[in-house]
Amino acid sequence: MPPQQKPKTWIIVRDGASVKDNAIEAVAFAEAVSTMQRAIDTIGISKLGKGYKKEEFRLYFKEIREGSIIVPLFPATYGTSIDGENAFIDITGCLERLMDTLNNNPDGFPTYLDKEIEDPAARIGLLKSLLSFASSASAIEIKTSI
Repeated sequence: MPPQQKPKTWIIVRDGASVKDNAIEAVAFAEAVSTMQRAIDTIGISKLGKGYKKEEFRLYFKEIREGSIIVPLFPATYGTSIDGENAFIDITGCLERLMDTLNNNPDGFPTYLDKEIEDPAARIGLLKSLLSFASSASAIEIKTSI
């Protein structure tokens, strides 16, 4: 499959205090990307245990799309030492579902978080990451797709 056909996780930062005229403050961008990487690592470790290797899920970006600050991020390679082809999609999809639940059904979020992330320490780490997204000066969304 050509690289453009592989799934990417998109950080979408809407216009707000840190985004104006398709430009984002460097600090706000760095914070969003760092927060996302920490959340992915937390979910990966929680779901895959010792089989999760952070270096295999390090995200990179090469392009920024016109019209808004929408940045596709993806691992350097899609091959991992973990069995199964969809580990990247499973982990980033989990983050997307958690953020969507938090935004659209906050009352159901605790139950959904308990279901997705079994380890209490991992839940706390993930909540810290999500709190950083929530306190951002601009609305941030995560989507994983081709």
